[in-house]
Amino acid sequence: MDELTAKNTLVEVKKEALNRGYELSLSTIGASMFPLLGSRNKIIVIRCDFEKLKPGDIILFKSPTNDGVLIAHRLIRKTKNKNGYIFITKGDTNFNNDKPFTEEAIIGKIIKIKKKNLNILLEGSLGKIVNKTFLLLSISRINYFGFILFRKLKVLIFLVFQVFCPTKCKFPAYKNITLG
Repeated sequence: MDELTAKNTLVEVKKEALNRGYELSLSTIGASMFPLLGSRNKIIVIRCDFEKLKPGDIILFKSPTNDGVLIAHRLIRKTKNKNGYIFITKGDTNFNNDKPFTEEAIIGKIIKIKKKNLNILLEGSLGKIVNKTFLLLSISRINYFGFILFRKLKVLIFLVFQVFCPTKCKFPAYKNITLG
């Protein structure tokens, strides 16, 4: 089995685990979702209903290039057509939106981020406010000067979020499984 086939098989195993009611705990790499997500953070992913996904949610999906890579980006827009839904996402620090994709590419929805000594619950009321704020900052059209200001503002929002977010967050009972 070549490396690409192995990666794609692992992606399907993760998707099947979510479909069976498990949650996934995965490590992250990259800076496209900074400051909320950075390298070596842990994310908790659950199965999601495509109908209930809304702009601002952070979703995990298969790369449109089908290279076995999973991407965690913010949902910017969801549109329905005769064949189902089309999703457009964007990394918070990226200039451009990702290529549109269909619901088959979606693995799940991120509900919790674990950073060193901090757990960020994205389903709570404060988490929803932060998600909406980051969404508005991500979709605004800004020039390079505005981009620098935008990154500093996001860091400030994140620091305020750390102060008000409890270190131990409770969330619904899901079966636990770590696959990555």
